[in-house]
Amino acid sequence: MIGDYFEGISSLVRRGLVRENLALEAYALDVLWKKMSPWIIALRADNPGLYKGFEDLARRRALGA
Repeated sequence: MIGDYFEGISSLVRRGLVRENLALEAYALDVLWKKMSPWIIALRADNPGLYKGFEDLARRRALGA
């Protein structure tokens, strides 16, 4: 459910409905991604695109974008 939530946030950012800097400042996406990535990567065996938006936002936050 958490992954779905942040995938939804990334979808809103991509559509321009939420400013990216707001999403990156409001959530510690990089920390959440670090904790959740082992499970998500394991699930990607069946669905390679799973939570890619969440991962992209987390990486941008980690890079300080």
